[in-house]
Amino acid sequence: MKNVYLCCILCLLAVCGQPAQEAGAVDLTAQAGDFVDLLVRGEYTRIVDLFDGKMREALPEGKIEEMWAALQEKYGPFQRQVGMRQTKEHGFDCVYVTCSFEKKNIDIKVVYDKEQRVAGLWFR
Repeated sequence: MKNVYLCCILCLLAVCGQPAQEAGAVDLTAQAGDFVDLLVRGEYTRIVDLFDGKMREALPEGKIEEMWAALQEKYGPFQRQVGMRQTKEHGFDCVYVTCSFEKKNIDIKVVYDKEQRVAGLWFR
């Protein structure tokens, strides 16, 4: 009987320990993973198509390519995505895509506006 109670407690802790998704919030992790895949494949035109107006002005296609090349020069070639987490920050949905590079893991933060357009991009 103790084992049943222990199992119930462990299941409850596992469920309660998961980050809560806000009511009505959209899961954007798959979309952010696809965004990183576009970076890896060098599909910069398609990336710009996902941006909101401000991002298109601030980060044109050539600038994205330069940033991606500089990141790989510093940390080595991209290897794979190793994790994701979604948060809400200042009214924006943010997805951190943890990526393994040859020398270090880096979080790529993709920020989405209410229309699910990319409104921000950071490499941490």
